[in-house]
Amino acid sequence: MNAVLSCAKLLLDSVRRPDDIKLLKIIQSSGDMLITLVNDILYFSKNESDMLIVEKLPYNLRRKTNLIIDLLDPKALEFGINLTLSVEQDVPSWILGSATRIRQVLTNIIGTL
Repeated sequence: MNAVLSCAKLLLDSVRRPDDIKLLKIIQSSGDMLITLVNDILYFSKNESDMLIVEKLPYNLRRKTNLIIDLLDPKALEFGINLTLSVEQDVPSWILGSATRIRQVLTNIIGTL
């Protein structure tokens, strides 16, 4: 997985077409999520723990949710579904929590529709 992400990074540094850049960013984002998932599985296996440590860091909610839409949109379009994101004005852009976990939850929810 690290090799795939490294190749995507090298390509991203040399590609200029916006569509190609978008696809490479989706590859990077998906790869990062997969690595996190694998690390979580290894953590559970190694420690035999029922508790998951959830990080509490600031992240941009709109940016993270837009990445999820970009990731799932090509598959949704295959089924004739147009994914859009609407965030109420009173929702803060930056929140404190786990960007990884919110991404996993939303990906699971949207991916099952």
